[in-house]
Amino acid sequence: MSNNSLEFLAVTKSSDLWRYISAVIMTVTSEGQFEARPKGIEFRSKSPEAFIDIAIPSAVFQQFYCPTLLKFGLRIAEFSKIIKRVDNNFPIEVCIQDRSIVITTFGAFFSCYKSNLIESSPSVSPLKGIAFDVTLVIRTETLAAILDDIEIFSEDVTLKTTHEPDLVTTFSGISDRGSAAVAVMKNNGIANIRQHTSMRERCEGTYSLRLISDLLDSIGAASEYVQLEYSSGGTLRLKFLLLEYVTIHFYVAAHT
Repeated sequence: MSNNSLEFLAVTKSSDLWRYISAVIMTVTSEGQFEARPKGIEFRSKSPEAFIDIAIPSAVFQQFYCPTLLKFGLRIAEFSKIIKRVDNNFPIEVCIQDRSIVITTFGAFFSCYKSNLIESSPSVSPLKGIAFDVTLVIRTETLAAILDDIEIFSEDVTLKTTHEPDLVTTFSGISDRGSAAVAVMKNNGIANIRQHTSMRERCEGTYSLRLISDLLDSIGAASEYVQLEYSSGGTLRLKFLLLEYVTIHFYVAAHT
């Protein structure tokens, strides 16, 4: 491929990174707007209930080229379908040239996919100035199991953190069919909690269970722990470290 019009190049040893990123983005939107720089790639998007912020440093790639700021848009569902067809045991090259994204795979077969970019929309600014009173770092698989229990009865999950006298966070859900509640504390030996802190005696917030569950499903085992932060009646933030380098911040609006 000629480098005369090459604007962006990223090579990974497998398709894992792009599989996870596209799956996470699709929990919020079907079209993705990216900003690439010499130091890496950023993605931000928002919906009425959620905001997502992803930072992919150049260090995660085997090869990375982006000499100047580049903004581009992708049809994420289409991109994801291509990535899923790729043999995960071989390198994958993603480049942008002549206003198209070109995905090349090097497996048992040499495959090349070319898709037109979509028009870039105005950049979404990062969320700033949000204070959180509770921090809970818990195994991703443990949180997923807890939410599975709550989902039996409710489409929402309520988090309540209290001192009784020990620090406890309870996940609960209720509907006309019944209710479920799971209480976790740092020293009970079953919740796989790494960190559990609170600045107040009591905090409580209710959030969309579906949004959080969809996000956890998209990440799977790629992030061992998830950090949850929230304040009473305020936004919930979930933070993941994906494949050792990629940071994902996912904000979920509180339900009144």
